[in-house]
Amino acid sequence: MSLNLTLLIKRLLIIFLILAGLILAKVFLIPIAIGCVLATLFLPFNKWIEKYGISRLLAAFISVLILCLGTLALAALLSWKINDLIIDIVLIKEKIFLSGAKIQVYLFEHFGISETKQWAILNSEQPSITSSIQLIFSSLSNILTTYFLILMYAFCLLYY
Repeated sequence: MSLNLTLLIKRLLIIFLILAGLILAKVFLIPIAIGCVLATLFLPFNKWIEKYGISRLLAAFISVLILCLGTLALAALLSWKINDLIIDIVLIKEKIFLSGAKIQVYLFEHFGISETKQWAILNSEQPSITSSIQLIFSSLSNILTTYFLILMYAFCLLYY
């Protein structure tokens, strides 16, 4: 009985350590996994280019360049749709203000919280503009760094 319990504890510990290692290594493993998938998708195209006498280095570069162009096209489509949303922002703002007014009335009627106290609570919970800007730039730099790593991994996997 004690042998089975010891074996079970050892197996659970190994599983826990493997999962903890994977969680800690996700910053490194996720770009490699995405790079592997993209390299696998572009491998037939890369071999087709190499068949016409183009070197492996140039073929891998062309594949990564096509991947970049596809990403830029996707970003252009997304920005076009966001621009359409910005045009409708006035209508969205009006609906948000109407909903906010209804929520304020509901809070006053059901909980007895005055409008000035509601604004004070809202302003105390609101993050500062500088912390929001810092968060945006941090997220953007993280996204760009991860994208660059994915491209480099895909290039290296296609080349080697």
